[in-house]
Amino acid sequence: MTATMLIAVPKMHTPFQPALSYTADSANSTAYRIEQHIACDQSAMLASDGTAYQEYVLTEMGRGLFPVIIALRQWGEDHLYQPDEQHSVLIDTQTGEPVTRLELRSKEHQVLE
Repeated sequence: MTATMLIAVPKMHTPFQPALSYTADSANSTAYRIEQHIACDQSAMLASDGTAYQEYVLTEMGRGLFPVIIALRQWGEDHLYQPDEQHSVLIDTQTGEPVTRLELRSKEHQVLE
């Protein structure tokens, strides 16, 4: 499966940032450190509409975090959206189909809850 990771950095301060001791500079610094450890290659790509974008290739450490990121995404989908609220869907780039939910299973392949 091909993964594209985007790290969102705020463009302006929000009312919550002072209470969290969180600034755009600290977010930029953290994003840079994460990028250096998780993304090993960056290449400029050209989209079909002519716009440019960066593509990142994950290191072994980054690939190891992928299930964690997907689990957090699924938690967010379950708890941060209203039932009828639209959100993005994770798609397998090889099949074009939505990715099935992560599940923990026993040795006997029973779903653990």
